[in-house]
Amino acid sequence: MSELYQAFERRSALEKAQILTFVLWIFFGLSMELTAFWTILVALRPATIRQPLLWLTLAFIGSITIFANWHPVDNHKYLLVYWTWIIFFAAWRTSHEIGDRIVYFGARFLISFLMLAALFQKFSSFSYLSGDFFTFFILEDPRFFPILQRLGGGEAVYQARSVYSYLTMPLAYDLPATFPIAPSPDHS
Repeated sequence: MSELYQAFERRSALEKAQILTFVLWIFFGLSMELTAFWTILVALRPATIRQPLLWLTLAFIGSITIFANWHPVDNHKYLLVYWTWIIFFAAWRTSHEIGDRIVYFGARFLISFLMLAALFQKFSSFSYLSGDFFTFFILEDPRFFPILQRLGGGEAVYQARSVYSYLTMPLAYDLPATFPIAPSPDHS
């Protein structure tokens, strides 16, 4: 294991970023077909990971995918595509020193911009400050269902969603005086 670590440590910042970014694309890429194709290509010919064409293709297809489906795309995929553009511009340079400087600058800018944007968004959004956003997504986003299942089981999840729906429905004069908790569809 230490030999693998030492081999990794001897690489330039650009090469390290290329390897780690490609691993991120394998697990979190936007297009499974594109990711599968490039993964096979890199497995057959590892030098491909250093080619600017790989990074240009990933960045371009990722940008088009985000542009076409901007609303449901997760935030980390926006960041992955931004970082892929940085890797492309760094790989495009022939000098490792210039490529490393581009990677360092891009990383600093990404972190700085991300922190400032997050700070601005949190303070300008009432739903983040009050916790409503998290409450809504923990109950409604299917990615959180496994966590909710482990914490309280199916019946608890169904009741929590029922309570949340009841509390957030628009006010009307004909609301019932008692709080309705319906049995879950599978336990009726």
